[in-house]
Amino acid sequence: MPPNACVVTGGTGAIGRVLCRRLSGKGVRVVNIDARSPSVPESGVEDIVADLRVESEVRLAAKKILDRYHVTALVN
Repeated sequence: MPPNACVVTGGTGAIGRVLCRRLSGKGVRVVNIDARSPSVPESGVEDIVADLRVESEVRLAAKKILDRYHVTALVN
C-alpha cells in the first residue's frame, strides 16, 4: 500500500505555506497543489504545479498523487 499523504491546495500562499510547514513538522507527508511554484521549496512538502481551474491539469495532478500516495486528507 502506498504511503499516506495530505493534499493541500494553495500551499504557496502565506497561510497555505504555514499550514504545509506545520503539517510536515508533525510528520505528515504533504503534497501541495498550486498554480505557481514556491519561491523557496519547503522541506517535507512535495509541490505539484497545476491550475485547479483547468480540468486537464487537475486530472494530471490527481493521477500523479494517486499513483504515489494514499490520500487521507484534503485541505482546500
